[in-house]
Amino acid sequence: MTRKAINYGTALYQLHPAREAVEQMKSAFQSCPQLAKALDDPTVPRQAKHRVVERVLPRELWNFGKAASDHGRARELLDMVEVYQECLRREHHVLRAELLCVTEPTAGQKEEFCAFLRREYQAQEVELVVRKAPELIGGFLLRADGREYDWSLRGRLRQMEQTLVRR
Repeated sequence: MTRKAINYGTALYQLHPAREAVEQMKSAFQSCPQLAKALDDPTVPRQAKHRVVERVLPRELWNFGKAASDHGRARELLDMVEVYQECLRREHHVLRAELLCVTEPTAGQKEEFCAFLRREYQAQEVELVVRKAPELIGGFLLRADGREYDWSLRGRLRQMEQTLVRR
Protein backbone atom coordinates (compact mmCIF):
# COMPACT_ATOMS: atom_id res chain seq x y z
CA MET A 1 0.00 0.00 0.00
CA THR A 2 1.38 3.38 -0.96
CA ARG A 3 1.65 6.45 1.25
CA LYS A 4 -0.76 8.23 -1.12
CA ALA A 5 -3.38 5.49 -0.63
CA ILE A 6 -3.01 5.89 3.14
CA ASN A 7 -3.41 9.66 2.85
CA TYR A 8 -6.46 9.38 0.58
CA GLY A 9 -8.00 6.69 2.81
CA THR A 10 -7.53 8.89 5.87
CA ALA A 11 -9.08 11.82 4.00
CA LEU A 12 -12.01 9.60 3.03
CA TYR A 13 -12.53 8.74 6.70
CA GLN A 14 -12.40 12.42 7.66
CA LEU A 15 -15.18 13.15 5.15
CA HIS A 16 -17.47 10.93 7.27
CA PRO A 17 -19.40 9.39 4.38
CA ALA A 18 -22.08 6.80 5.10
CA ARG A 19 -20.60 3.32 5.46
CA GLU A 20 -23.07 2.07 2.87
CA ALA A 21 -21.73 4.58 0.34
CA VAL A 22 -18.15 3.39 0.91
CA GLU A 23 -19.27 -0.24 0.63
CA GLN A 24 -21.05 0.61 -2.62
CA MET A 25 -17.86 2.18 -3.98
CA LYS A 26 -15.83 -0.85 -2.88
CA SER A 27 -18.30 -3.18 -4.60
CA ALA A 28 -18.16 -1.23 -7.83
CA PHE A 29 -14.37 -1.41 -8.00
CA GLN A 30 -14.21 -5.06 -6.93
CA SER A 31 -16.80 -6.19 -9.45
CA CYS A 32 -15.29 -4.24 -12.34
CA PRO A 33 -11.46 -3.99 -12.19
CA GLN A 34 -11.45 -2.23 -15.59
CA LEU A 35 -13.19 0.73 -13.95
CA ALA A 36 -10.07 1.83 -12.06
CA LYS A 37 -7.93 1.30 -15.14
CA ALA A 38 -10.24 3.50 -17.23
CA LEU A 39 -10.37 6.23 -14.58
CA ASP A 40 -6.57 6.33 -14.43
CA ASP A 41 -6.11 6.24 -18.22
CA PRO A 42 -4.52 9.55 -19.31
CA THR A 43 -6.02 9.23 -22.81
CA VAL A 44 -9.60 9.36 -21.47
CA PRO A 45 -10.86 12.95 -21.17
CA ARG A 46 -11.36 14.26 -17.66
CA GLN A 47 -15.03 15.12 -18.28
CA ALA A 48 -15.72 11.55 -19.43
CA LYS A 49 -14.10 10.18 -16.28
CA HIS A 50 -16.21 12.52 -14.15
CA ARG A 51 -19.40 11.32 -15.89
CA VAL A 52 -18.42 7.72 -15.13
CA VAL A 53 -17.77 8.57 -11.47
CA GLU A 54 -21.22 10.21 -11.26
CA ARG A 55 -22.87 7.11 -12.73
CA VAL A 56 -21.02 4.55 -10.61
CA LEU A 57 -20.42 6.11 -7.20
CA PRO A 58 -22.90 7.38 -4.62
CA ARG A 59 -23.43 11.14 -4.82
CA GLU A 60 -21.63 11.85 -1.54
CA LEU A 61 -18.44 10.28 -2.97
CA TRP A 62 -18.44 12.02 -6.34
CA ASN A 63 -15.86 14.65 -5.39
CA PHE A 64 -13.64 12.05 -3.75
CA GLY A 65 -13.86 9.75 -6.78
CA LYS A 66 -13.18 12.62 -9.17
CA ALA A 67 -10.14 13.76 -7.17
CA ALA A 68 -8.73 10.22 -7.07
CA SER A 69 -9.26 9.92 -10.82
CA ASP A 70 -7.83 13.37 -11.60
CA HIS A 71 -4.64 12.45 -9.72
CA GLY A 72 -4.31 8.97 -11.23
CA ARG A 73 -5.13 7.16 -7.98
CA ALA A 74 -8.27 5.20 -8.94
CA ARG A 75 -6.32 1.93 -9.00
CA GLU A 76 -5.65 2.43 -5.29
CA LEU A 77 -9.28 2.98 -4.30
CA LEU A 78 -9.61 -0.47 -2.71
CA ASP A 79 -6.53 0.26 -0.58
CA MET A 80 -8.07 3.61 0.36
CA VAL A 81 -11.25 1.83 1.47
CA GLU A 82 -9.13 -0.54 3.57
CA VAL A 83 -7.51 2.46 5.31
CA TYR A 84 -10.95 4.03 5.82
CA GLN A 85 -12.19 0.80 7.43
CA GLU A 86 -9.12 0.61 9.68
CA CYS A 87 -9.76 4.19 10.84
CA LEU A 88 -13.36 3.24 11.67
CA ARG A 89 -12.18 0.18 13.61
CA ARG A 90 -9.79 2.33 15.65
CA GLU A 91 -12.50 4.87 16.37
CA HIS A 92 -14.73 2.11 17.74
CA HIS A 93 -11.88 0.26 19.52
CA VAL A 94 -12.21 -2.77 17.26
CA LEU A 95 -9.05 -4.79 16.73
CA ARG A 96 -8.66 -6.83 13.57
CA ALA A 97 -6.51 -9.92 13.98
CA GLU A 98 -5.55 -12.86 11.84
CA LEU A 99 -5.13 -16.39 13.15
CA LEU A 100 -3.21 -18.82 10.96
CA CYS A 101 -3.53 -22.46 11.99
CA VAL A 102 -3.35 -26.00 10.69
CA THR A 103 -6.70 -27.08 12.13
CA GLU A 104 -9.78 -24.94 12.70
CA PRO A 105 -9.98 -23.84 16.35
CA THR A 106 -13.10 -24.56 18.39
CA ALA A 107 -15.49 -21.78 19.38
CA GLY A 108 -14.00 -21.85 22.89
CA GLN A 109 -10.46 -21.50 21.56
CA LYS A 110 -11.51 -18.58 19.33
CA GLU A 111 -13.03 -16.87 22.35
CA GLU A 112 -9.79 -17.38 24.30
CA PHE A 113 -7.83 -15.74 21.47
CA CYS A 114 -10.30 -12.84 21.43
CA ALA A 115 -10.14 -12.44 25.22
CA PHE A 116 -6.32 -12.38 25.07
CA LEU A 117 -6.39 -9.74 22.32
CA ARG A 118 -8.97 -7.59 24.15
CA ARG A 119 -6.75 -7.62 27.26
CA GLU A 120 -3.49 -7.07 25.37
CA TYR A 121 -4.78 -4.21 23.18
CA GLN A 122 -7.57 -2.77 25.36
CA ALA A 123 -9.99 -3.43 22.50
CA GLN A 124 -13.72 -3.48 23.03
CA GLU A 125 -14.23 -5.89 20.17
CA VAL A 126 -12.03 -8.22 18.12
CA GLU A 127 -12.54 -9.21 14.49
CA LEU A 128 -10.71 -12.51 14.25
CA VAL A 129 -10.06 -13.83 10.75
CA VAL A 130 -9.09 -17.51 10.75
CA ARG A 131 -7.08 -18.92 7.85
CA LYS A 132 -5.79 -22.43 7.36
CA ALA A 133 -2.01 -22.63 6.98
CA PRO A 134 -0.78 -26.23 6.72
CA GLU A 135 2.78 -24.98 6.21
CA LEU A 136 2.87 -24.15 9.94
CA ILE A 137 3.04 -27.93 10.59
CA GLY A 138 1.23 -27.44 13.93
CA GLY A 139 0.28 -24.74 16.41
CA PHE A 140 -0.75 -21.25 15.35
CA LEU A 141 0.44 -17.81 14.28
CA LEU A 142 -1.55 -14.84 15.56
CA ARG A 143 -1.13 -11.40 13.94
CA ALA A 144 -2.58 -8.20 15.38
CA ASP A 145 -1.68 -4.53 15.09
CA GLY A 146 1.71 -5.18 13.49
CA ARG A 147 2.75 -7.85 16.01
CA GLU A 148 3.08 -11.60 15.60
CA TYR A 149 2.66 -14.29 18.21
CA ASP A 150 4.26 -17.37 16.69
CA TRP A 151 3.40 -20.60 18.48
CA SER A 152 3.72 -22.74 15.37
CA LEU A 153 5.90 -25.78 15.03
CA ARG A 154 7.53 -24.19 11.99
CA GLY A 155 8.35 -21.09 14.09
CA ARG A 156 9.77 -23.21 16.91
CA LEU A 157 11.96 -25.13 14.46
CA ARG A 158 13.18 -21.85 12.97
CA GLN A 159 14.05 -20.51 16.45
CA MET A 160 15.94 -23.70 17.28
CA GLU A 161 17.83 -23.50 13.99
CA GLN A 162 18.84 -19.88 14.69
CA THR A 163 20.01 -20.82 18.18
CA LEU A 164 22.17 -23.65 16.79
CA VAL A 165 23.64 -21.43 14.06
CA ARG A 166 24.70 -18.79 16.62
CA ARG A 167 26.66 -21.31 18.67
